[in-house]
Amino acid sequence: MGIGVFSECEMLKHCELEEGLAFIGEGAFTNCSVLSEVKLPDTITAINAEAFWGCMELESLELPESLVVIGEKAFYDTAIKSLKLPSGITGISFEMLDGMSELESIEVPESKADSYKDQFGELGIEIKVY
Repeated sequence: MGIGVFSECEMLKHCELEEGLAFIGEGAFTNCSVLSEVKLPDTITAINAEAFWGCMELESLELPESLVVIGEKAFYDTAIKSLKLPSGITGISFEMLDGMSELESIEVPESKADSYKDQFGELGIEIKVY
């Protein structure tokens, strides 16, 4: 999915992305302010920087196990309260959580728990291990 493809679509409320899609481009959903539901396919490997920036109604997002990279500020200014990071993630930006003022907890795989605690431990969110 290309850069900014749905950017500024102020009427977009729901989006179900098709299987086969490999990545969400930078700023793909920027300022889709009423977007409240996104279904990601099991083929997504990357959510690039600022992909969901300004999606203020987005309260939850299920990340597929295929996901390996999350770009910086991917979820900036969303209403997401909790995230479960897939076990296959290899690339994650410290700034991934920037601007997530509603975030209360993040679930991380046991194999990477220490790394995530070091990276996100000072942000005041609960880190749960699965």
